[in-house]
Amino acid sequence: MDFLEFAKSHGLPWAGIAIAAYAFWVQVVIPGRDRHFQFLDKIEAAMDELSRAQATILNHIANCEHHTREDSKHG
Repeated sequence: MDFLEFAKSHGLPWAGIAIAAYAFWVQVVIPGRDRHFQFLDKIEAAMDELSRAQATILNHIANCEHHTREDSKHG
C-alpha cells in the first residue's frame, strides 16, 4: 500500500496525527535533545576544570612533601 492509497482510505484523522507528531518532534524532542547536548558539554567542561584543579592540588602537595623532607634532612 503506497502513501496515496493510505491517505485516501484513512483520510484526515491520520493526517492530523502525522502533523501533531511532527509538531511534537520539532517543538519538544529536538529542543530537548539540543539542551541535553548543551548539558553534556557543560559537564565535560566542568570535569576538565576539576581535573586541572586536582592536578594543581597534587602538585602543591608534592611540593610541600618535598620541602618537608628537605627541611627534615637539614635539621
